[in-house]
Amino acid sequence: MVNKNSRIFIAGHKGLIGSAIYQALLNNGYNNILIACRSELELKNNDEVELYFKFNRPDIVILCAARAGGILDSIKHPVEFIYDNVLIQNNIISSCAKFKIKKFIFFSSSCIYPKNCPQPIKEDYVLSSQLDDAYKGYALAKLCGMELCNAYKREYGLDSIIFVPCNVYGFNDRYDEESGRSIGALIKKIVLAKFNHSKEVTVWGSGLATREYINSFDVAEACLYFLEKNILPNSFINLGTGIGTTIAELVSIISEICGYNGKIIFDHSKPEGVPKKVLDISKILSYKWKPKISLQEGLKLVISDFISNIKDYS
Repeated sequence: MVNKNSRIFIAGHKGLIGSAIYQALLNNGYNNILIACRSELELKNNDEVELYFKFNRPDIVILCAARAGGILDSIKHPVEFIYDNVLIQNNIISSCAKFKIKKFIFFSSSCIYPKNCPQPIKEDYVLSSQLDDAYKGYALAKLCGMELCNAYKREYGLDSIIFVPCNVYGFNDRYDEESGRSIGALIKKIVLAKFNHSKEVTVWGSGLATREYINSFDVAEACLYFLEKNILPNSFINLGTGIGTTIAELVSIISEICGYNGKIIFDHSKPEGVPKKVLDISKILSYKWKPKISLQEGLKLVISDFISNIKDYS
């Protein structure tokens, strides 16, 4: 049974999701949290992972570490998106089973769903048709991780929860157009345009692509909710808000929050991925959990944090 003294290992505690979960655990009185920087533990090295598990004996493992990024990063580095993620997942999951941890939480991605999915996207739609080429490597790696979790559950009784989150944003994001996610890249571009008095900002794509965004604090709260309530979803569960926002609307909200009044130019020659991706969250709502932070509220927090540390991104 999970309790405040359970030894909880967060793999990837410095990242977007991992740092939010780490803070949420601390805030909720968990006092036996295990963390390790890359210099201390290389997750792609199976011997190192097994040794870490052997000496630290975690009760619960939360895998947030992943090779992730935006659309250009995924297109440019398909090898790393497949190879690195499969290595990390395989090493962590196999050690979880070998050392008989009590519960494992795995974060997948909404990229696992087919390119032209009916909307909103139900969990049943996985593998129903072709994946989006732009994120195929990442999607296949995450699908392998999900299936490995389920295989270990069937064969060895590994108690796992698999979340499939929509686009996550929050503190500790990567604010970079090439390797970052859409919100991080747009915040940097628009805020710096405001500070540098730029008259226009160019945004990739038509602006019509629709995405769903969830704050990392809500993701962390969901993680703790499922730990503390000891609810065990079958197979995997969508984690999102169920609300779609076009890129043009997102740009407008960010511009309004930071006070940027320049011209927005949409570059139709640049890739923008699938036309629409919004999750059906009826399954997670049935467990009496729902997100609390609106996109407007969450963006205000993130933009304020970005501006406070703007010297690090200029």
